[in-house]
Order: sequence, then structure tokens, then C-alpha cells
Amino acid sequence: MLLKQFTYGTNYCAIEHTVVNNTNRFNVLQLTYKKKALEIASSETFTNVNDAINSIPKKQHVFVIINTDKVLSKKIEGIHELNKAVSLAFPNIKTSDFTIEVLPQETHSFVSVCRNQDVEKILSEYKKESTNVIGFSLGSNSVATITSYINQDIIQTSNTVISVNDDNISSIVKTDDQNHQKYDINGLKVTSSDVLTLSGILSYYIDNNPTESNFEEQTSQLKDNFKQKQIFSNALKFGLGFIFFGLLINFLFFTHYRDQISSLSNEQQVNERSKESLLTLTSEVNRKRSLVSDITTSTGSKVSFYLDEIGGSVPTSISLDEIAYQPLQKSIKTNKEIEISSNSIAVSGVSSNSDEFSDWISKLESNNWIEKVVYLEYGIGKKSKTAFKINIDL
Repeated sequence: MLLKQFTYGTNYCAIEHTVVNNTNRFNVLQLTYKKKALEIASSETFTNVNDAINSIPKKQHVFVIINTDKVLSKKIEGIHELNKAVSLAFPNIKTSDFTIEVLPQETHSFVSVCRNQDVEKILSEYKKESTNVIGFSLGSNSVATITSYINQDIIQTSNTVISVNDDNISSIVKTDDQNHQKYDINGLKVTSSDVLTLSGILSYYIDNNPTESNFEEQTSQLKDNFKQKQIFSNALKFGLGFIFFGLLINFLFFTHYRDQISSLSNEQQVNERSKESLLTLTSEVNRKRSLVSDITTSTGSKVSFYLDEIGGSVPTSISLDEIAYQPLQKSIKTNKEIEISSNSIAVSGVSSNSDEFSDWISKLESNNWIEKVVYLEYGIGKKSKTAFKINIDL
């Protein structure tokens, strides 16, 4: 079913060209496939072929029933091959000039013929309107497609009365009686004017054509042309959809990478500013380091002596974090005098043994170059380790 929908879509159509009371009639039936079943979309009758063609969507495929007074039909006894059947029904015609269709039944056959030029004239009208004809049938022969679905012995079409016996057609008689009968054909409610058009649709929908003809190659070509158009149209739609999808994906990736580039650009700008700030801070640190170096140089040898003595006296239970000679009293500010604690050393670290820490302080105070040791901080930290900060006055 999916392949059928890919080929034909979900809309199916047939148009019958007929003559009733010497007036041209064009019966149009359109079916649509919904919920896994065919439903009647519309059933209309026109007196002008262009109106009939224009009533269906552009480029819609259509099956044509040629049932006009240009078609001659006759019943013959027996079942014969095509040329033999034609010669029995119409002995004097030149078969090459006619389009021929034969409907064989159990004991007899129905032969329908129409001049090639009349058939081509009808088909050209559809071609001119860009309507795809995928097949056609002559007279009432296509009704054989649905006889098994109608539990009636008499079937009336637009201009004929058909007698049926055990699903076999026994007679087809022309009539001008416009008594529209209603039929239920496998759930579809149709009238007598819809019988042949429905038969035409089902003949290609279920791929069941009970007739023989000399235009099978032409019908095959019509179907192939339509299928090629459908394949091209569907491929074009798919291709355009694929291109659109590709463009959408490309746009999403482009947006994503554009945002990333924008983010990286912002980060680069931040990094540039950070780099400038770092260079400024480095310059400031170097300036202060130079200043400190100048200060400490003035007491060069003594400072080395003091630091060596303090470092050598530290027990293993004490870990020093910082030793600052003549530490700053205040932070350095531009155009402000630098204030330092003269003749003093600030020491900070961590002690894991209070007794050894006390002994170390006492040992420091016993040096004759130390005036006193002042506790600035003590007892900050975990119980096992105690942070301290002392000031040694020289």
C-alpha cells in the first residue's frame, strides 16, 4: 500500500465521457484514501469537458471511460483472441484504424471499438490541461471489475442496463432511462452515474483489468510517464526538503560556532586586560622588591646572621611560613612615606608541640642580640597544629 501511495498518492479519480439523450455528459468521481479505506471525496456531472477536467486538482492522475456514441459495442458468442473477436463482431473494419477492447465472459465476449483519432482527441484534451491520464477503457467493459461486489442481477450505468448472472455479464443494453439507482459497493454509496468511474478507479487501484485490448502498450506507456513524473516530483520534494534540512543544520552549527567565537573573543579581551593588569602588578612588585632590597642591603651581614640564627634554632615540631625583616607597618601607597618596624623581625608559622614552642621562644630570648619576643598571634588553627605569629625586637 505504501508503494501505491508513493505512486498515486491518496487521491484517485476517473472521468466518464458519455452521451445521454443526445447530450454530452462528463461524470467525475474522486476517491480519497483515509483510515485504511477508500472514501468518496466528490461525485459531479458536467456538460463541458474542460469544466470536468478543471474540477480535479492540477496534475491529478485520472482514468478515462470513453462511453460516447463514437464507441461501438457488440456481443459475440464464444471466447476468441483479439483479432478473431473483432472480425466476428465487425467484419468490415480495418483493425489498425481502431482502438479495440474485448471483455471475455464464460460463454461469450463483448467487443468495443472506437476510431484511433477519436480516442487521441479525447486524450489530447487532458494533456493540454496537464492532467495525467494513466489508462482508459471503452464502453461499459470496465464494469466487470465490480460485478462481484454488487449482489444484484441488474446494474444500471449512465447509459446502459447490464444483466449479471453469477458475477458474469450476460448482456449490455443501451438506455436513455435516467432513473438513478443507488448501490452499496463494498461500503461505498454510489449512483448509476458513478458505476463505470468507480470500476475504472478499482481497475488500477487493485490492479485488476479483466479485458483484453490493442492499447495495452499505450496504457503501459501512460502509466510509466506518470510514474516518472511522480518519481521526479517526489525526488524534487525530497531533495528540497533535504537541502532545507541541511541548511537548517548548517545554520544551527553556524550559530553555535558563532556564539563560541564570540565567547572566545570576549575571553581574549578579558585575557588581554588581565595581561595588562598583570604587567602593571609585576612592575609594581618589582619596584617594591627593589625598594625592600635597598632597605635590607643596608644591614646585609647582620640580617644574614639573624636569619641564620633563627632558622637554625627552629625545632622539628615548628614549621615556618614567613620571616620578614623590618616588616612594613602600613601598606605602601604612592607618594607616601614607607613606614617600617625598625630593628625587628616578624616570624609566622605552625607549631605542633606547645612545650617545644615555649622552649624555642625562651631560647630566642636568651640571645644577647634579641631584646624581647612579642606574641602577636597564637592558638589559631586545629588542635594538633597551632598557628603563631611573633615579633622579635633586636
